[in-house]
Amino acid sequence: MTLLPEFEHLSGPGQHKASPRARWDLTLAWTAVALVPVAIFVGRAASTTFLGAQGYTTSSEPEPPGLGLVAFVFMALIVLIPVAAAWWLGFRAYRGGHASGRTAALFALAVGGGVVLLGLPIFLSRIIGWPAVLACGPLMAAVGVLIGNRRHHRHPPEDPPAQRTP
Repeated sequence: MTLLPEFEHLSGPGQHKASPRARWDLTLAWTAVALVPVAIFVGRAASTTFLGAQGYTTSSEPEPPGLGLVAFVFMALIVLIPVAAAWWLGFRAYRGGHASGRTAALFALAVGGGVVLLGLPIFLSRIIGWPAVLACGPLMAAVGVLIGNRRHHRHPPEDPPAQRTP
């Protein structure tokens, strides 16, 4: 008889044995990762279908910005559903003892999030033009650097240790 749950037993020197729940979460996380490319195509089809139902096709005149925004949101939501599932399940598997759960989560975020983040400038370029969109890039990079620097300087520097006098 043991008092520890199954996932807390050691399977090797310093390594925890993963729980069956973590294995299941890992399987579901990688399944969600595999669904991200499918979601990209489904999201694009939903976006195109929505615009077609409104009377706009890819070969005709560009749609109004409001309809373009709704179509982009449809696509983004459809893509981000499996990304969120992979993120949640992947990190749950990671906390349960499967290191590749983190890989699944980050991979889904990179692919799905990348599609959404690359689609946003394309959409914005139709509204405000490419020069304005390209100018936003350095602005966003500067904000990112400022945020990153603030995180490193959150704690006040410690005083140097007092010198001992002999």
